[in-house]
Amino acid sequence: MPGSFLVAGLAERAAPLEWWPAAVSLVLLQALASLALLRVLWVLVGDRPVLLVPLTFGLFTPVALGAATWWAAALNSLPLQIGLAWYVAAAVRYAQTGRRRHAVSGTAALAFAFAFYLKAVLLPPIAFVVVVVVLLRDGARHPVAAAVRQARALWAGTAVVVLVWAVTYLLTREHSPVSAGSTDDVVATLTTGLRAIAPAVVGGPWDWVLLDAGSPLSNPPHRATVAGCVVLAGAFAWTAVRLRGAVTVWSMTAGAVLAGLLMAAIGRASLGLGEVVPLAYRYFAADAVVLPIAGALLLTLPLRDVFAPGRFDRPPRIRRRPR
Repeated sequence: MPGSFLVAGLAERAAPLEWWPAAVSLVLLQALASLALLRVLWVLVGDRPVLLVPLTFGLFTPVALGAATWWAAALNSLPLQIGLAWYVAAAVRYAQTGRRRHAVSGTAALAFAFAFYLKAVLLPPIAFVVVVVVLLRDGARHPVAAAVRQARALWAGTAVVVLVWAVTYLLTREHSPVSAGSTDDVVATLTTGLRAIAPAVVGGPWDWVLLDAGSPLSNPPHRATVAGCVVLAGAFAWTAVRLRGAVTVWSMTAGAVLAGLLMAAIGRASLGLGEVVPLAYRYFAADAVVLPIAGALLLTLPLRDVFAPGRFDRPPRIRRRPR
């Protein structure tokens, strides 16, 4: 994460042992992350008032708090949010318009995210699925093939960035990125993470615990977890039945959450803190952007044919047998 070390080094040299450079960097990064989120939601939804629904969730969800309560975490997480939002917006705009400047800015946004956080490896698959869903929404007959064809310059730039990063990452590591922990701890991280993020759907966790010399940990009551799961299950069932492409959106969201938790689990398994680490919410930085994007897509997806208005307005055509 050379970008994080660069920002920390500049802050240290500007005013050693002073808090204000760190505070300024936090405010600036959060402002950029908020603007990037606004841009990607505007690209997906347009300037309709419904944009305020996913935007409000993205700006005020407790999922994002873990990245802002610790400067070291924020130097990783906030640039990841900026890069994710900008990269997805550029991918969608390039697929829609074919303007090369979107391919260039998207490639730069991906490189920016890689400079700050390992989890930038999740950005390309997330962006690809979003482009497929948008093209499906816009009426493409073969959205997957169209996504590959209409944004191929961006995918080529993405491949170059990922390759350069992967070679640099592997050549400069001194230790394995996979921790020598137990499988039970990995499973505990995944299950605890899913229980921790569920209450955020209903504004949770509603309660926090502050440990000595540690980050604040969420302490959601059981009713908050149950309420979040019920809301998620109901929303999934309702949208999956009524909306074309909803299952793809839900699959992308669940995949992004699980992949992020799995990366944290296999990297931290040796600590034996699988039931504690996800409660700090630091590993949900990407999800604070993915969830609003998913909400924006669900709000704009077309109805399935059986639910589309006007489908039964016209009488059915009766085929006559030839005499």
